[in-house]
Order: sequence, then structure tokens, then C-alpha cells
Amino acid sequence: MDQEVKSPRTPRFEEYLAGAFFGYTLSILPIYIITYLFQVYSIDPSSLDPISLYLLFITPFFFGGAIAGYLVVRRSEIDHWKVGIKAGIGCLILMGLLMGLVEGRPANPLALATVFLGCTFSGYLYGRKYQKKIKTQNK
Repeated sequence: MDQEVKSPRTPRFEEYLAGAFFGYTLSILPIYIITYLFQVYSIDPSSLDPISLYLLFITPFFFGGAIAGYLVVRRSEIDHWKVGIKAGIGCLILMGLLMGLVEGRPANPLALATVFLGCTFSGYLYGRKYQKKIKTQNK
């Protein structure tokens, strides 16, 4: 009897694209909300501590990338680290294009790097979790 050997599943292009759009949305939406609240309550950003202001505007990019990367990496059975890097590159490209088109100026390189790191970090963490799961199943 011939048994078919199934190849391990990896994400398709559409899944990478969906992750990139989701990462963009999760990153940009809190920034727009924070900016709106600063305007409504007449808060001067220069009156805040620079580190707090930095964390306030960079943290959504990291978590947006991490969540988007996690959702893409979950669709893979192998090479989670590489899938996280590919998802990060997709987020970089899409976010760079959309921020340039929406805001009319180039995207902040620090924000792009933070999104990429978030995607890569989630790929690494999910890969570790998946490897532990496989080891416990094989015992």
C-alpha cells in the first residue's frame, strides 16, 4: 500500500498579506486614538517625559507586529522563525507603503523596525512553544 506523505503546512501569500494588514491596523489605530485624545484634552506632548512618550507611541507597533506575526506563524507547521521573519518583512513593506500614502510622509524607521521585531519575536516564541508540544507528544 502506498501511503501519501503529507508535506508540512506553511502559510500562503494571502495569509501573509492578511497578517500584514492586521498588523498595520493594530499598530496604527492606537496611535490615532492617542493623537485624538491629546488634541481633545489639549495635552502638549512636550510636557510629557520623553521615555513615556516614546513608549506610548512605540509599544502599539511592537504589539501589532507580535499579534500579526503570531497569527501567521500559527498557520505553519515548520520553520516558525523563518515564517515570523517573512511576516515581519510583509508588515514592513505594507506599513511603509500605507503610512506613506495615508500620512503623506515616509514611515518612521523606528516604528518599522519595531513592527519587524514584534513579528520575529512572536515567530520565535511560537516556535519554542510548538517544539515543546512536539517533544511531549513524542514521549
